[in-house]
Amino acid sequence: MDRHRHLRTRPLPRRSGRDVLALGTRPHPPRRLRPSGTRVPRSTHRRHDPPTPRRDIRFTIYRLESGEPVPAGVATLLPDHAVRTAEYIIMLAPEARGRGLGTQATRLTLDYAFHIANLRMVWLKVLAPNQAGIRAYEKAGFRTVGSLREAGYWLGQTCDEVIMDAVAGEFEGPSIVKPLLTN
Repeated sequence: MDRHRHLRTRPLPRRSGRDVLALGTRPHPPRRLRPSGTRVPRSTHRRHDPPTPRRDIRFTIYRLESGEPVPAGVATLLPDHAVRTAEYIIMLAPEARGRGLGTQATRLTLDYAFHIANLRMVWLKVLAPNQAGIRAYEKAGFRTVGSLREAGYWLGQTCDEVIMDAVAGEFEGPSIVKPLLTN
């Protein structure tokens, strides 16, 4: 005897996660049996919605040593507005490294992320052998939260990727960026 004759499944609809499992022969359960609200996390619905263009937040990093601004790199936040988080990426020119620019740029980017963009958390991945980068991120406010084993390459050899994050509640000090943008 087929114990599941009253059970039917269908693929998750593109626009909604509701009514994934329908009972009996009716396409949907009777109105009085339908759950109110959503039983699936909102992020699941968003995965099936048409993609919206992501608005990356990008900053150019300048060296100001000579008085004239000289481009030295780029810092980028890749936000996920549904959960108010972002991935952080920074690229510095080789001649700009070792001068504290990365730490300063990262600190200012976190300031912007938490006080202007209203993000809850910013995260990044860095190769484990990049100890200078890890120290710079820690000085700027990131903490190590884990690693992906053998997920990267450093000088042709496999290495771990360190995952770091910074959360708004632990970001210390007043905003430097906010007064500049509100005037």
